[in-house]
Amino acid sequence: MRWIAVFLTLVVGIAAADVGPDGIYSGSYAGGGPFVRYYFYDLADVSSSFGGRFLVLGGRGFGAVNGWLRVGGCGGGSVAVLGEVDEENNNSGFGFGGVTVEPFLAPADWIVISVPILLGGGGYGFRHLVEEYPDHEYRYEMYESGFWLVEPSIEVMFKLMPFMAVGLQGGYSLFLNGDEVFDGSAFVGLGIYFGMP
Repeated sequence: MRWIAVFLTLVVGIAAADVGPDGIYSGSYAGGGPFVRYYFYDLADVSSSFGGRFLVLGGRGFGAVNGWLRVGGCGGGSVAVLGEVDEENNNSGFGFGGVTVEPFLAPADWIVISVPILLGGGGYGFRHLVEEYPDHEYRYEMYESGFWLVEPSIEVMFKLMPFMAVGLQGGYSLFLNGDEVFDGSAFVGLGIYFGMP
C-alpha cells in the first residue's frame, strides 16, 4: 500500500507545478456522475454451478489539478448477473472503490480523451444453494474474497452541452491479493457526467 501513496504523492506533486500562482487551474475539467458497466468475465469459470456476466452501476467524480491531469474517486457494485444459469439458487456479486489518477487530453471543445487509473479495493462473493435440509438448514457452495484493485482504462467523453458529457469507457480490473477464483475482468461502460466546462 505504501507504493500507492508514494506514486500518488509524486504524480500530484509534479502536476502541481502547472498550477497558477493563485493555486487554481482555470480550465478545471471537473465533474462527475453515474456509470454502467458490463464485465466480460464468465461466472461459469468460477464453477459449473454459476454462469452469466456482471452488470455494474457506479459513480465517478474528478477535478483537474493542471492542464493534463485529473484526480478523483470511483466506486461501483453489481446490480445484476446477465445470463444467470440458476437465478433461484445462486447469489453472486462484487463491489469496488478507490482513488483515480487520470491523464487527459482535450483536442477540441467537444471531446476529452482520458486514461483513468483506479487504485483501490473491494470484494466479491458467489453462493450456490446445493441442498436444503429439514429445519431450515442449508448446504452452500461458496467463494468469497477481498482484493486490492488496479484498474487501467480509457474513456472518450463527448460534450453534449456546456455542463454535460457522455463517456464511452473500456478497461481491465485486476484484482490483487484475492484468491484465484475471480482475479479480474475486462469491461466496457457508459458514463454521464455533469459539471464539465
